[in-house]
Amino acid sequence: MCGIAGIYHFEHPDRPVDLPVLKAMTRSLAHRGPDGEGVWRRPGVGLGHRRLAILDLTNNAGQPMVDESKKRAITYNGEIYNYRELRRALETKGHVFRSDSDTEVILVGHREWGADVVGKLSGIYAFAIWNEEKRELFLARDPIGVKPLFYSISSGTFRFGSEVKAILSDPSVDRAFDAEALDAFLTFSYTPAPATGFRAVRQLLPGHCALVNEHGMRAWSFWDCPYSERPAAIDFDDALSEFTDRFDRITNAQMVSDVPVGAFLSGGLDSAAIVRGMTRSGAGDVHALTVGFDVPGFDERDAARETAASLGVELAEQELALDAAALLPKLSLHMEEPTADSSMLPVYLLCQAARQRFTVAMSGDGADEILAGYDTYRATAMAAKYRAIPRFIRRGLVEPLVRCLPVGDGKYGLHQVGTRFVQGASLGAGRDHCAWRIIFTDALKQRLYSADFRQNVAQCDPLGAYAEHIGTPPASRESLAGLLNADTSFYLPNDMLIKVDRMSMAHGLEVRVPFLDIEMVRFCADLPGEFKLRRGKRRKHILRESLRGSIPSDVLDRPKSGFNIPVERWMRESLRDLLFDAVATCRDELSKFLDLSELERVANEHRDRKADHGHLLFTVMMFALWLDNAARCWKPSTDSETERVADAVRVSE
Repeated sequence: MCGIAGIYHFEHPDRPVDLPVLKAMTRSLAHRGPDGEGVWRRPGVGLGHRRLAILDLTNNAGQPMVDESKKRAITYNGEIYNYRELRRALETKGHVFRSDSDTEVILVGHREWGADVVGKLSGIYAFAIWNEEKRELFLARDPIGVKPLFYSISSGTFRFGSEVKAILSDPSVDRAFDAEALDAFLTFSYTPAPATGFRAVRQLLPGHCALVNEHGMRAWSFWDCPYSERPAAIDFDDALSEFTDRFDRITNAQMVSDVPVGAFLSGGLDSAAIVRGMTRSGAGDVHALTVGFDVPGFDERDAARETAASLGVELAEQELALDAAALLPKLSLHMEEPTADSSMLPVYLLCQAARQRFTVAMSGDGADEILAGYDTYRATAMAAKYRAIPRFIRRGLVEPLVRCLPVGDGKYGLHQVGTRFVQGASLGAGRDHCAWRIIFTDALKQRLYSADFRQNVAQCDPLGAYAEHIGTPPASRESLAGLLNADTSFYLPNDMLIKVDRMSMAHGLEVRVPFLDIEMVRFCADLPGEFKLRRGKRRKHILRESLRGSIPSDVLDRPKSGFNIPVERWMRESLRDLLFDAVATCRDELSKFLDLSELERVANEHRDRKADHGHLLFTVMMFALWLDNAARCWKPSTDSETERVADAVRVSE
């Protein structure tokens, strides 16, 4: 993994790219690539790169990379797992390679196949290729959106980068906020692509390519919905065998690396499947890491030990302190869309500990979304039955009873779950499922939004944008297919993958996700829903059965445990001061969006256990930190600052 950046003056081809600005954009991504830095320029265009060396550690694989014709150059972030097969195919066509890197395979592949190269890639990536002959820039982002790619267009100039801060390093970029994007952020605690918190900065959607030339930018999708008209006609035993063999093969393929590879091992099924697949690769000893936290109920090391012992792998353990008040301001500098997933804190610490042991980590992200791992899928089915109960009973009996449930501090307290269920069910089919991700309900927006902000976003419907993905699979498929597609297309790339990318790259750690290999995604999409959610209640059924006999039964059948922090308790205790300090720091700016007097009342209700507003207050706290970062931290470097770092940058012209 790496960091990429670039500038293209598409309306002014003879205008030179400002070298100090290009260097500043590249240097803002230093944490993503600690092993090298370079920029490349031609009239009207410039590319920048920060390198995390994984394949071919020599300078031959340095970037930006120029092909032998000197007519194409690439800056690339990611890993292509089938690059050796593609290289052999290109060599049969007469192409000669100077490195053993996947970067060069993409570059040469683009010369041979043009934009169709993306259809041949198996991996996770974001890249930009400059074609001197056509004077056009080609960009692409992987199908699921594991790797990020941001861009900005203004005054005939196209800028791009792996993170928003790279683009904001150019003083020419407008820094005005995007009200609609911020409404979506407050709704979900993450910002759905293509938006960001800034009007001038956008995201290339997952599974999309873009071409920028003298006419501007044109983007298109190269990835289709993975759900076919009907599920595969296959019995469960055959599907189970194929699932296991396919996943092991994919895991093995993703272990390609010239640096140490390890795995995250929690107490769950997803990481157990990863580690088992690694043990079957024949690559030697497997190294896994598990962490525990100094918070009761947030430690899965016992289950991880059982799994490691069953699989015969070396397990490193570490206990970590969740000092949220000290770490969250630092973490907020990386979560710049903005994002406020509270589990970013343990993920950050996990990645920090992992980087001390290996450079590449294998992770189970994506299994819940493609194999029905969340309880929300059962809840959505229950919501339809709940709506069949006469309205007067729901409103007059059930809802008052739910409001009387005690507010607790657990991960999934009865009050929190009950309230979310009845609120979501009232929204109707489709929206009931998406409502499980809501932070600011409509009622809370009416209460907390400032009058101007409420008016500006009155026509916005973030929940509807999420629910639209439910209707994408063919109508002939089971209802579960729509729910899984929505979570894979919307929730996964905009929240879960953003969090993992930013927290891992903060430490220069590459994270690979075998469950999200496009072959695996399509295979699981073709499976009947019953194979994933057995009898409407047994989550990840086929994965569970795949692991049976490999890991202890008590681990296999233990309840799912999310990687979350005790937000409810911390927002009434240790993080309450940080909340109000952050609010005070940007009071004038924050008051444009929220009624701060009402916010204080909401915070007091939470403190006094009159309501559960923990996640809402956490989101507001991260929003305030984001506003402060936008004002003070994500700013263009001064000329003197740029000059001080310039000498270390490799420049090719």
